[in-house]
Amino acid sequence: MKKRVELAAGSIFARCGAGSFIGLYGENSVEWLVLFWAILRSGNKPYLINLMQPGEHNLEMLCELSANTVLYTGAKPQLDLELISCEELEKAGEELPENTVFGNELALSTSGTTLQRKICIYSGREICEQILNCDRIIRINPEIKEFYKGRLKMLMFLPLYHIFGLEAAYLWFAFGNITFVFLPSYSPEAILHTVRRHEVTHIFGVPLLWHTVEKSVLRELNSRDEKTRKKFWKGVSLSIKLQSIFPKLGRQIASKMFAE
Repeated sequence: MKKRVELAAGSIFARCGAGSFIGLYGENSVEWLVLFWAILRSGNKPYLINLMQPGEHNLEMLCELSANTVLYTGAKPQLDLELISCEELEKAGEELPENTVFGNELALSTSGTTLQRKICIYSGREICEQILNCDRIIRINPEIKEFYKGRLKMLMFLPLYHIFGLEAAYLWFAFGNITFVFLPSYSPEAILHTVRRHEVTHIFGVPLLWHTVEKSVLRELNSRDEKTRKKFWKGVSLSIKLQSIFPKLGRQIASKMFAE
């Protein structure tokens, strides 16, 4: 990963110099992370493009930041700017000058659900303060750092271009030395299959994720007989009571009770 970042950073510096905002476009992937760190390593500042927002909104915000270049992974974006793929940067393999100063800012927009044209800019210090915040969060909720079979695995579900996905799902856990699991797609089947196959321990998600999982469970439940359905809801009630009083024991019992 470090070698890939250095290669891409050298090519970014050769093309864009340092000190500018550079757009970063793409879904969650290892390549997205390569570009994120490469932009900073080249002395520039990443603007994390929100894929949920209309193209004209993104273009306006890129112009607001005087960003003339967009680096991308996956499908090429429809933006009237210089567009460079991660693959192209890595292949170029330009050498980064030794005295290059690491970038110290990043920018992102507000949630795509509001469609408000608002840019948030964070300094390196502000990002670090949010990372160090996890110490307080662990004290409030110690279960968040519990290992499963000797390891932690975070599902990269939340978009990295969103502050919650970048900070909580990625940066907090990157400093905790854990495994990141990327999804092949965002279909409910792909999510459930990936979670089971790779024994994911942590999923941070907005309520929409859990509503989708709930619908899947209820569909399966409704195909069963009445006796099974009554047993299920009785088990849910008992499970919630146990977990509210004895969280760890309650979770263990719930895992056995709802193993299927």
